[in-house]
Amino acid sequence: MHTTPARRAALALSVALVGGSVLAGAAYASDEPATSTTASPAASTPVQVTREHGSILEGYAVVGGTPVLITLYENSTHGSSLQVVVGDPEEDRIGYVEQAGAFIVEGNLDVTLPVGEEQLRLRGTVTGTGQLDPVDERVKDNGFQIITSGTHEQLAAQVTVDHAGESAGATFAPAIAYDLEVRKIRLYGGR
Repeated sequence: MHTTPARRAALALSVALVGGSVLAGAAYASDEPATSTTASPAASTPVQVTREHGSILEGYAVVGGTPVLITLYENSTHGSSLQVVVGDPEEDRIGYVEQAGAFIVEGNLDVTLPVGEEQLRLRGTVTGTGQLDPVDERVKDNGFQIITSGTHEQLAAQVTVDHAGESAGATFAPAIAYDLEVRKIRLYGGR
């Protein structure tokens, strides 16, 4: 697209300082289709904006005298993963599963995964407490300014771990649900 002096002037007028980063946005009338772009000055690439929601549960249970470490991560954009470590991590009794969707469905968690020759099951309920904490984080990472805003909600998890014929309740901290907007703005380098 040919940039006329009028278009350059419109672009120059649309430059704004946002959160310490210069962003440019342009939308103008012409015979060509209208476009709107938000770009970083360093590389003229669009700002990447994602909306991410999910859950994080990290905790443990002691099942039949054996500790079980649990890490559950759900992300609507990047997928979900669940890892358990049974006993001493050096014994390599680790179970792991990934999937595109959430493990917690309508407040219920019921997942079985292999740990060596055995199965381990997590079952129970996970519900929001209504306690919301605001999130406003700004970091620079690998040539990007990353601005994350939204909320964390504390979760109440009543989860039982079944393994090797034994059962025990799990304790989680942290246990949160998150609803975030993530803006990734290129500052320099790369593509």
